[in-house]
Formats: sequence, structure tokens, C-alpha cells
Amino acid sequence: MKKIGLQTIIILIMIQISLLSQPTDLFFTEYVEGSSNNKVLEIYNGTGSTIDLSAGGYKIEIYFNGSSTATTSINLTGSISNEDVYVIADNDAAQVILDVADQTSTAAFFNGNDAIILKKGSTILDVIGQVGVDPGTEWGSGLTSTADNTLRRKAGTTAGDANPNDTFDPSIQWDGYAQDTFSGLGSPAPVPVELSSFTLTVRNNIINLQWETKTEINNYGFDIERSSTTPVQGWEKIGFVNGHGNSNSPKYYSYKDKSATGGKFIYRLKQIDTDGKYEFSKEVEVDLGLPKNYALEQNYPNPFNPATRITYTLPVESNVQLAIFNVEGELVKSIVNEKQSAGVYTINFDASELASGTYIYKLLANNFIQLKKMLLIK
Repeated sequence: MKKIGLQTIIILIMIQISLLSQPTDLFFTEYVEGSSNNKVLEIYNGTGSTIDLSAGGYKIEIYFNGSSTATTSINLTGSISNEDVYVIADNDAAQVILDVADQTSTAAFFNGNDAIILKKGSTILDVIGQVGVDPGTEWGSGLTSTADNTLRRKAGTTAGDANPNDTFDPSIQWDGYAQDTFSGLGSPAPVPVELSSFTLTVRNNIINLQWETKTEINNYGFDIERSSTTPVQGWEKIGFVNGHGNSNSPKYYSYKDKSATGGKFIYRLKQIDTDGKYEFSKEVEVDLGLPKNYALEQNYPNPFNPATRITYTLPVESNVQLAIFNVEGELVKSIVNEKQSAGVYTINFDASELASGTYIYKLLANNFIQLKKMLLIK
């Protein structure tokens, strides 16, 4: 018998894991039970291949008011490419829905207490609701319910609920949005946060960053990042602003940067989802000119553990010494000892090797001397 090497086994395991995580057939990704005739279903194909709906015998069945037999049956036509979605809507839905619909139907559509099944031939692929049960008005509650809301499948879902008889709780696999939310229809992966503007204004050397979002999905918040071009320095986080989580209306944000006293700066937003994923915004730039005075800013954050940032400004080229001392005046660490051009500098100081306590940081630039305190708390 031929032996299989360890590397081959690992590759086979990885292939099996990949296959397990890949959808094996279609399932619902969006459900809209909106006002009037704004009734829509969205279906996702992540199987790796284009699917011919007619040839595969795909259809949607709707079970009214707790019925155990389908009242409406809609045969699906056309095809769905891999990693694409298919939208089927009531033919009298709003134009914004019809613009993204792949198929419309004149058949009676669903209300919040009607069960819906996606089938391939006689095989059940996905169910919204519970067949044979009339929940009264809706399954679920609040925004995460089947009445007067939009539901979107949670990220990471790879298969539908193929059991028409189990208890249906939409909050397990679905996120809820307000009535007549159509912004995600027709998109395989709706943008978590749609940023519509990002600008800045300057007044008295204070930079006011302002931005607006149109919609938000699982928005944890925004890191505000800054980079200097005089001199050139890497990106640094200078602040954080909480997001609104889920929202279908415009939200407005602002942040004031009071530490940029001179030079050219570039700003960007790092938008962070609740699951840790993130995206960067476009960049905006401002030129404050060269600093007019020497200055040593308060370190940020303060207190800190274990790292903090120290910012200082030089109006002219200077011989610079930046050092850390303990409260007894003993030198702890020399950070900078060189000639530097005029500009604004930010230095990252890592105090991992130091004990908790108060420390003094001192800037000596030509004839300018300034000291400030910092507090390390571990």
C-alpha cells in the first residue's frame, strides 16, 4: 500500500474544510416585507458554478396563514452566476426594487405570518417561517421580525434552514432593518458602512474632521489616523469615534485634532465592523505651513500602558534631544539625539520594560527646553 505523506494529508484536510465552508446550493439572503406591495426575496449562489434555475427546477412556495399546503408557487427562470444574487419581487413593488429585480411575479406575495420555501425540484433548500404554523402577525420581534421589516442573512451563513417544521427564530440567522430598507438588494455583500463624505476645516490651527454615512451595518466605529509629510512619517491612530451599529438614515460624525501645530498632514478613517473587519476611507490633506514656535505636547494616551506617543514641533532645523527620566532625575531612555528639519514629529515610546510610575520627558532643541510628566500604569 502506498503511504501518504504528512504534507499531502494536510492539503487534503484543508480542501475538505474549504468544501465544508462553501455553500452546496442556493439559499435566501434577503427578505423584504415592506409597505404596500414592496415584497422581495433575494437568493444567493456561492456554489462555485453558475446555476440554471429553470433546468434545476428551482421554485419558491408561499404558505399563507399557517397552511400546510402551498398557496403560491413561483417557478424561477434565468440563471445565477457564482457569488451573485437573484432578486424576485412583486410586480407592483416600488421602482427602486424593480430596477434590481431579476424576476417579477403577479402571484400573491407573502405577509409577515406566511411561511416561504425555496426548493430545487422536491428538495427543500431554505425556509423562512414555519410551515403549518400561524404565528399571528410575525415571527420574531422588533426589527428582527418577519412583519414590516427587512431581514438580511448574517455574515458567514453558508446554508439555508431546510427544515420546514422547526421553530423559526429570525434573530439566530438574520439581522433586522427598518421597513422599506432596500439598499442591500442586488448586492452579494452589502457594504457594511456607506461613507458619503469626508472633509476637514481648519480654524486657529485646530483641524475639524467631519464625515457622514448613508447606511451602517454592524459599525463598531472609526479610528482616526494621521500621517505627516513634513517630515514624512507613518500612519498613527490619534483618536476613536463610536459608530451607530445598524442604521438606514444619514449619520454625522466629527473629530477635532488639536495637536497638529504645523506642517502638512494626511488623515484617513479606519472604519471597523463589530467582527473586527475594517476598511480605510479616502485620504484628506491639510497644509498648516511650518511651525512658528517650538512646542512639546502632552503625550497621548496618558496615563498609558505600555505605549504612548510624544509630539513636538520645530520651527527651524534643530539639534534635538528627547529623553525620559524618572522622578529622581535619572536618565531612563534616550529616544532622539540628532539634527532634524523643521516640522512636526511624533515619536512612539514603548515602556514595556519600565515599572509603573510617573516619568518626565524632556525636549532639548537648540536653546529650547521643555519638560512634561507622563504616567505609566500597568
